[in-house]
Amino acid sequence: MTETFLYHPPLVHFPIAFSFLEFLLLVLGRVKKNDEYFRFAFLTFVLCLLSLPFVVGAGFVDLGGFAGLRNDRVQRHVFSALTFAVINLIRIPRWRQARQNPGASWASLAAGAAASALLAGLTGYFGGFLID
Repeated sequence: MTETFLYHPPLVHFPIAFSFLEFLLLVLGRVKKNDEYFRFAFLTFVLCLLSLPFVVGAGFVDLGGFAGLRNDRVQRHVFSALTFAVINLIRIPRWRQARQNPGASWASLAAGAAASALLAGLTGYFGGFLID
């Protein structure tokens, strides 16, 4: 695959970084028993969600539309990215509940953040095969 990706690569690092930072902040908040980390983790979660449409749109433009989805490597990357997005969308109600009582919800939030970070890494791994 020798296509040029102009828009997607610079944007893709935002949801990856936000996912890993969210998990790190949740762990630090638990260890230090400080709800400020929890609030910052929520902000990073929201920023991750807000960045996703731009990243997906840029990827779609770089692929040249639906025709670019015919490649197996692209399909793996897109499937992983969609799974990442769905997992994060599913986590929205949990975050809403958790904001009422941060300490009681730590385990489920941390598990969701860990799944999000792992999927972000996997998606990036598959994306790395698109450039050769």
